[in-house]
Amino acid sequence: MAPKEFVARGYDYYRQQRLQHFVWSKDGATLTAQVQGTRLYEVIFSLDEGFPSSFCDCPAWDFDRLCKHVLCACFAAKHLLSPETFPLSDQQQVHLAALRMELLGDLGETGSIKRTVPLRNGDGLPESGYEIVIQVGQPYPQLVIHRNGVRLPAGWDPALPPELRPFLNSSRFSSEYGDDPFQRYLRISKRRFPIVLKTDLESVVLQWTPSVICRSKTEIALVGDDVRIRAVCIADGTALDRIVRFRSFVVDVSGCRLLSLEDESGWASFRALRNGFQGFDADDHESGPAETLCAVTLPDGRGHGRWQGIHHDVEFTVSRNEFRSAQIDLIQKQADETLRHLRLRVDGEEALVHPSDPVSVNEEVSYALILAPFLDEAGAPTTAWMLRAECRRSDVRFAPSASTFSFVRALEQGRAVSAPLRAQKRKTMLYDLFFTSLTVGEAKERDRRIKTALDQSDWARSIRLEAAQWLRHHLSVYASQDVRLQVEGRQWALRTIDKPREALLYRIPFEVFGPDAFRAMPSYDAMKIDPLTLFQRLPELLEKLTAAGITLLYEDKPLRPIQWDCTVRVGRQDREGDAINWFEIRPEIRCDGVVIDETEWRAAVRQGGMID
Repeated sequence: MAPKEFVARGYDYYRQQRLQHFVWSKDGATLTAQVQGTRLYEVIFSLDEGFPSSFCDCPAWDFDRLCKHVLCACFAAKHLLSPETFPLSDQQQVHLAALRMELLGDLGETGSIKRTVPLRNGDGLPESGYEIVIQVGQPYPQLVIHRNGVRLPAGWDPALPPELRPFLNSSRFSSEYGDDPFQRYLRISKRRFPIVLKTDLESVVLQWTPSVICRSKTEIALVGDDVRIRAVCIADGTALDRIVRFRSFVVDVSGCRLLSLEDESGWASFRALRNGFQGFDADDHESGPAETLCAVTLPDGRGHGRWQGIHHDVEFTVSRNEFRSAQIDLIQKQADETLRHLRLRVDGEEALVHPSDPVSVNEEVSYALILAPFLDEAGAPTTAWMLRAECRRSDVRFAPSASTFSFVRALEQGRAVSAPLRAQKRKTMLYDLFFTSLTVGEAKERDRRIKTALDQSDWARSIRLEAAQWLRHHLSVYASQDVRLQVEGRQWALRTIDKPREALLYRIPFEVFGPDAFRAMPSYDAMKIDPLTLFQRLPELLEKLTAAGITLLYEDKPLRPIQWDCTVRVGRQDREGDAINWFEIRPEIRCDGVVIDETEWRAAVRQGGMID
């Protein structure tokens, strides 16, 4: 149903030939009609439980009534199916011939539109003066039409050849419905207009080369003391030097070719690295836990098709040291697929990635907690102390896996959980369940224990469900086996991440200090501890760490237990001419049997008994 005025306007649109194109989806389930109004609107027809349904992206469309764009498409479709219905003039039949082919799939004429092909000059180009222009600019390249060197404005132009009409509004094309109008033009149209790439500095006439299919890859190249990261296109086995990305196409600028892009799966890693190093993904709270740490898990490319936003911003460079300090992780079971989409290079040459095992003794990772005074914003020591978790391989220092353990600080900051779950007692239970579940190998058994523990609480059902989901998510992240891409010397290597050992850097402080260890964390790898609590429980912390094979360091030196002794020596002193009996009392303080002077033991008292 539709109001009378809508029906009249829809019929006027039909007679004015506002219907630009019919486009069938690849599976034949939906039919898209492009209708020119104040802009190009898309009408979607489909079957809903056997009944026809329609949708239009115009503001007037509603579920209960048809808009003029839907009605225009209906009038046209009815006429194409029954030419005696809603007849048009012979002159208007020219436009309908192309629509009939698109609607009914009659390709006997190979898509040519009768009586509309212009004369051609000696170079085989139309003499109409029209050009299809890929205009490079911000935020991304656009497809526009030029006539005699002048860009045509968007809108309705009845003099424009029918093949070019969709391009006046091509910026509104949605990849979710039907084919790209530019792809359709290249596939079925016999008439060819010049395709030109225009930038601020140059204008290049392009040759459409459908026989060459580009593959996308992410190139990570070690060049001197820098690491260059690029989204590259591989064509004929060679990486293209200069490219412009446009929809599902790539412009080979140096070769003056317009090429089809297979998909963007190979650029998924480029986007992840760009977001990690340059902070593009401001909404991702879980993957950016520390202010200066780049932590990225490279995807395997699945689920990444086209239209992902890679245009002409296809390269950036970081220093070698910055890359070494980053955490570039791969999920181990997907590592082969991820590496297939990478192009690793060293000094201009293709390079293989070296596996993580076996490792020599010198390459084994050691784990430590670093004890240091907590500094204020000005860099001055405060009364609080800090425990920083650190992993070490040879001379390389790095934090535990951010993708696995950044949840601790995120939970303390109240991110990604509801307000009821932020209560201190509930957070304590979450930590306890997380750490006690780490040694449970079977996921079903782990989930059963979590459910049993949560069911014994007095929490509301919605809170228990949220807590169980939170625990399952972070425990599954912990359970996934990851490897890390690293640059070592002049080669690439994959190193296994020992998550059980890294987990001890958090679990042991929690066992010793309780949830207070995680309050006010300055970063996900650093814990702020009250001095009174720290020094009271420091012997217990040292004992547990030592038993686990983890070093506790202060000023980069390992802490060890010591024995303090205090003795008092009393001696009688006789003074001539004095009737008073004098005694000399001399305290002696020993550290492991060695007498230390007053300056040293007073400093040790201020530091809870620690002494260099």
